[in-house]
Amino acid sequence: MAGFTDQALTDAVLAAGREAGLVAVGVTTSEILEPARHVLHTRKADGLASSMAFTYRNPDRSTDPRSSLPSVRSIVAGAWDYRRAAPSQPIEPAAGRVARYSWVDHYDDLRRALASIGSVLTDAGFRAVIKADDNALVDRNVAWRAGLGWYGKNSNLLVPG
Repeated sequence: MAGFTDQALTDAVLAAGREAGLVAVGVTTSEILEPARHVLHTRKADGLASSMAFTYRNPDRSTDPRSSLPSVRSIVAGAWDYRRAAPSQPIEPAAGRVARYSWVDHYDDLRRALASIGSVLTDAGFRAVIKADDNALVDRNVAWRAGLGWYGKNSNLLVPG
């Protein structure tokens, strides 16, 4: 569409993501996320989901990109840098500690960067839908499958750099 070859469009999408501030960007298929589906069903069956509903409410839906986007052919995944500098003042020993990456909600920045990619796709004649931190899809598994990083012990996706 719009004169792009598949590789040229992929290159344009990846470049747009990096230019928008993503530290990693990749493309993957829209196939069912079988590893995530298996884990969600197993944990749910073992009673480990408790009252968590985010992706556990409907594992089949949250692991099948086509359930919320029936015409999806490919998925672009991007990673935003959540790192924050250490506090200038030491934390008091009695104070609780929360991971620095969670001090700020980064999803607005991530969505803006993904929208830059979406513009490249819509300009090329494709439909683009931005999903980030959305119950419709296990997005970290999509990012893993797109080659953005690996799973850490904390179950977060870790990105090189």
